[in-house]
Amino acid sequence: MEPWKHERYEDTHFSRRYNYAYNCEYQTVKDSSTLLLRKGDIVKFGSGYYEVLNDWKSWFIKDQEDKKKFWQRDIRIPYYAQNNYAIVVNRYRWLKYKYRKFMDYGAVIMMITGNNIGHIRKYYSHSRPFLVKAAYPYYEKIVLTKPFEKNGNHLFLSDFNLTTFIYDLQNNYGDTEKARDLFLEKMCFLLGVKL
Repeated sequence: MEPWKHERYEDTHFSRRYNYAYNCEYQTVKDSSTLLLRKGDIVKFGSGYYEVLNDWKSWFIKDQEDKKKFWQRDIRIPYYAQNNYAIVVNRYRWLKYKYRKFMDYGAVIMMITGNNIGHIRKYYSHSRPFLVKAAYPYYEKIVLTKPFEKNGNHLFLSDFNLTTFIYDLQNNYGDTEKARDLFLEKMCFLLGVKL
């Protein structure tokens, strides 16, 4: 099933802390302009380290690779995602029925640069290790690494003009969830992602 399609299922989770089972429900969230992260938004992961040297080492160590030896690792960012870009393919929430109803929200992202192009992963909203770099439809200037290429104001992917494709989607469908789903489908096709 494509990750941008909507799904819903029920499950049972077990709380080790309080030693009881509770029912929960997984739901994808319909795209809305009120969401902070939306389908098609491009995000960038950090370096995978907490880049802080507050002691005497910061006076003497100037090389970035040498500094990395003293930085603490940020385990939320996998090695394959370090300094790479991803795209938001869906939003979800877990409804947890404990002594009252709890809701945990998150985002489903897919890697679009680096060695693991097409790898899909879920992140809860409160523990996001990435920053939003460009919101769909990318009217502002964005800088993406390979396999993307920039020519003037147009973004290309394997000899396909993504900018023109996005403008056509905007003209035909507006800023709707269907336009974003068609864009994500085309991105997966161009990147060679098999779902």
